[in-house]
Amino acid sequence: MSALIDSNADYEAITWFKVDWDTFKGDLIVADLNIPRRSTLVTFKDGKEVARVIAQTTVTAIEPILKAAL
Repeated sequence: MSALIDSNADYEAITWFKVDWDTFKGDLIVADLNIPRRSTLVTFKDGKEVARVIAQTTVTAIEPILKAAL
């Protein structure tokens, strides 16, 4: 994902939070965001969820999620 982020300067405006699912799977942040498993990417804009992808790691799956956050 870092190569994708590096490919578009607009993505630098996105604030990133990484939550380790293995460490926090029983915590409220995972429950509140309904994160079902590892490899879940959720994007927010103006405090609202705008896109989500689960268990997808390809550029074609992730890029629309990043664009939604802009």
